[in-house]
Amino acid sequence: MSAAFQLFEAANNVDGETVACAAIMHSHLYQFTDMTPLDPWIDRLTGLLERRPRFPSAAAELQVVTALLLAHSFRGHGARSSRSASNGCSN
Repeated sequence: MSAAFQLFEAANNVDGETVACAAIMHSHLYQFTDMTPLDPWIDRLTGLLERRPRFPSAAAELQVVTALLLAHSFRGHGARSSRSASNGCSN
Protein backbone atom coordinates (compact mmCIF):
# COMPACT_ATOMS: atom_id res chain seq x y z
CA MET A 1 0.00 0.00 0.00
CA SER A 2 2.82 2.41 0.76
CA ALA A 3 4.19 1.91 -2.74
CA ALA A 4 0.79 2.68 -4.23
CA PHE A 5 0.51 5.80 -2.11
CA GLN A 6 3.95 6.96 -3.25
CA LEU A 7 3.04 6.40 -6.92
CA PHE A 8 -0.16 8.40 -6.56
CA GLU A 9 1.74 11.10 -4.69
CA ALA A 10 4.39 11.31 -7.42
CA ALA A 11 1.63 11.64 -10.02
CA ASN A 12 -0.13 14.29 -7.91
CA ASN A 13 -3.24 12.09 -7.97
CA VAL A 14 -5.11 13.32 -4.88
CA ASP A 15 -7.96 10.87 -5.40
CA GLY A 16 -5.61 7.87 -5.46
CA GLU A 17 -3.52 9.20 -2.58
CA THR A 18 -6.64 9.57 -0.45
CA VAL A 19 -7.91 6.04 -1.02
CA ALA A 20 -4.41 4.53 -0.59
CA CYS A 21 -3.84 6.49 2.61
CA ALA A 22 -7.11 5.19 4.05
CA ALA A 23 -6.18 1.63 3.08
CA ILE A 24 -2.86 1.99 4.91
CA MET A 25 -4.68 3.27 7.96
CA HIS A 26 -7.18 0.40 7.84
CA SER A 27 -4.29 -2.09 7.71
CA HIS A 28 -2.97 -0.71 11.00
CA LEU A 29 -6.46 -0.68 12.49
CA TYR A 30 -7.08 -4.32 11.50
CA GLN A 31 -3.83 -5.42 13.16
CA PHE A 32 -5.18 -3.97 16.40
CA THR A 33 -1.76 -3.86 18.05
CA ASP A 34 0.39 -0.74 17.91
CA MET A 35 -1.65 2.23 16.73
CA THR A 36 1.15 4.80 16.84
CA PRO A 37 1.96 4.32 13.12
CA LEU A 38 -1.43 5.94 12.43
CA ASP A 39 -0.22 9.35 13.60
CA PRO A 40 1.49 10.57 10.41
CA TRP A 41 -1.28 9.10 8.28
CA ILE A 42 -3.95 10.98 10.23
CA ASP A 43 -2.22 14.23 9.31
CA ARG A 44 -1.75 13.18 5.70
CA LEU A 45 -5.35 12.11 5.25
CA THR A 46 -6.60 15.29 6.85
CA GLY A 47 -4.54 17.33 4.39
CA LEU A 48 -5.75 15.27 1.46
CA LEU A 49 -9.39 15.71 2.47
CA GLU A 50 -8.86 19.47 2.61
CA ARG A 51 -7.97 19.23 -1.10
CA ARG A 52 -11.50 17.88 -1.77
CA PRO A 53 -10.77 14.58 -3.56
CA ARG A 54 -13.33 12.99 -5.85
CA PHE A 55 -14.22 9.55 -4.63
CA PRO A 56 -14.79 6.75 -7.15
CA SER A 57 -17.84 5.60 -5.17
CA ALA A 58 -19.78 6.21 -2.00
CA ALA A 59 -18.21 3.03 -0.59
CA ALA A 60 -14.70 4.44 -1.15
CA GLU A 61 -15.69 7.68 0.54
CA LEU A 62 -17.08 5.75 3.50
CA GLN A 63 -13.82 3.77 3.81
CA VAL A 64 -11.80 6.99 3.85
CA VAL A 65 -13.94 8.75 6.44
CA THR A 66 -14.14 5.60 8.57
CA ALA A 67 -10.35 5.27 8.56
CA LEU A 68 -9.95 8.80 9.85
CA LEU A 69 -12.66 8.55 12.49
CA LEU A 70 -11.40 5.21 13.82
CA ALA A 71 -7.83 6.49 13.88
CA HIS A 72 -8.96 9.46 15.93
CA SER A 73 -10.81 7.21 18.34
CA PHE A 74 -7.67 5.15 18.98
CA ARG A 75 -5.12 7.96 18.95
CA GLY A 76 -7.13 10.75 20.59
CA HIS A 77 -6.17 13.51 18.17
CA GLY A 78 -8.06 16.81 18.15
CA ALA A 79 -11.46 17.36 16.61
CA ARG A 80 -10.19 19.55 13.73
CA SER A 81 -9.54 16.60 11.42
CA SER A 82 -12.81 14.89 12.29
CA ARG A 83 -14.71 18.03 11.33
CA SER A 84 -12.80 18.20 8.04
CA ALA A 85 -13.68 14.62 7.28
CA SER A 86 -17.35 14.96 8.06
CA ASN A 87 -17.62 18.23 6.14
CA GLY A 88 -16.26 16.46 3.06
CA CYS A 89 -18.97 13.80 2.99
CA SER A 90 -21.40 14.00 0.15
CA ASN A 91 -25.10 13.42 0.69
